[in-house]
Amino acid sequence: MVFLLVSFFYNESRPYHTDAFTRLDTNFETQLTLYKILITIIGHFLYSQKLHWLIIVIHILGAVNFCKTYLQYLPYYNSRTSVLFGAGWFIYLWLALNILLTKALETVTYQGQSIVIIVGVVLLFPTVHQIRETKIQRKIFTKKHDKIKSEYELDLFIHKLYRLIID
Repeated sequence: MVFLLVSFFYNESRPYHTDAFTRLDTNFETQLTLYKILITIIGHFLYSQKLHWLIIVIHILGAVNFCKTYLQYLPYYNSRTSVLFGAGWFIYLWLALNILLTKALETVTYQGQSIVIIVGVVLLFPTVHQIRETKIQRKIFTKKHDKIKSEYELDLFIHKLYRLIID
C-alpha cells in the first residue's frame, strides 16, 4: 500500500532537488489505475468461479509489468524514494511467486514459507538499490571507452588544477 500511495502522492513537471517525491512524468498512474480495475473485476469473477490459479497468474503478470516499467523509467529522482518504490513492486512480485508456490504445494506439508518471504523481502531492498545504481551508471557511461576517457580527462583536469594552485 505504501508504494501505491507514493505513486499517487505527488507529481510535478519541474523537479526540485529538495523534494523527495519529485519524479518523471510517465504513464505509470494510468497503468496502475487500469490494473486495479482489472484485478477488482476479473478477480471477483474468477474467485466466484474458484479459478484461483488465474488470479495468481494475473497478479504475477501485473507485478512483472510494473517491475519492468520501474526499471525502464526509474521514475523518482530521489534515491531512497525510488528504491522504496521499486522494492515495493519487486516485493509484490516476490509475494505473488510465493503464493503460486504455496498453491502448487498445498497438498504437501511444507513449513517455512514465511521465513522465505521475509528473507526475500529483506534482500530485495539492497538488490533494487544496486540495480538502480548500475542502471544509472550505464546511462551515464554507455561505453567503457567513454568511462575510461572521462576518468582520464578528470585526472588531467585535477593535475592541471593542482599545478595551478601550487604555481
